[in-house]
Amino acid sequence: MVVPCFSAGVALVLHAFLATRAFAASTNITVDDTNSTVWTFVGGWSAVTPSTPCPGCFAQPDPKQAYNSSWHDGSVVSGSVTFQGSAIYIYGIDMTATSGTNISFSMNNPPTTGFHYFGLTGTTYNVLFFSATNLDSSVAHTVSFIGQTSLTGAGAMLFDYAMITVDQQETTSSSPSSTAPLSTSSTSPSPSPSSTLTPPPTHKSRTGPIVGAVVGVVGVLAILAAVLLFLRRRRRRASAVPANIDIDTGNYYDAPRRRISATGFTVEPYQPVPADPTRPPS
Repeated sequence: MVVPCFSAGVALVLHAFLATRAFAASTNITVDDTNSTVWTFVGGWSAVTPSTPCPGCFAQPDPKQAYNSSWHDGSVVSGSVTFQGSAIYIYGIDMTATSGTNISFSMNNPPTTGFHYFGLTGTTYNVLFFSATNLDSSVAHTVSFIGQTSLTGAGAMLFDYAMITVDQQETTSSSPSSTAPLSTSSTSPSPSPSSTLTPPPTHKSRTGPIVGAVVGVVGVLAILAAVLLFLRRRRRRASAVPANIDIDTGNYYDAPRRRISATGFTVEPYQPVPADPTRPPS
């Protein structure tokens, strides 16, 4: 039957199409503090890098233990991180209570606040300053931060890098080398100085590719239906060819018999013609 075969083909093609659109993977992208597209620093910050060290800064952490050997050093100043993704993790270098500055955080979409207190254990790397998860990845978010004066005075706050979780199709190319392994916990990952920076990708409309794919599927199904219809009509024509004329093969010298063929003509049995037409056969 043509209809069941056609229905099965439609279901198979649509299932394969929808399956390729359903799978997506979450990927963490690490963005260094030197990336001005994501980071904004306002006020008297010192951008410390291997090429621009800060010998006059009070905090002197080990550059080899910082991500890309860089960080931003500031006191009672402010800054922000703008991104688009489903989660954000901001890391820095922790100082002692006598030399560090407490930091307050605030975020829009949705409104969120946070506060980071510097500890008493000395210099610590890859410290999670702020995090927010389960965010709407279709809109932009901004995390703002500002240094607070403590009882011991204004110390230093050191921002190192941010990690942003974005959704990525599994059918696309592999993750860039700057991405860290996916992690839903607040455990700080080990930095990789040799990684290449990759800013958070902007979300582009997928309406065009989806419409094109749907049109392609409909076209394939239309061609399949036309082929099946052609084969069905050809089969019907083959079954409508008239059969061979069935002529009685019995003894024609027996009693006269008549047989109606498939074409509607009467077939008479053979009778010999007498030698003398005026005299009936003996």
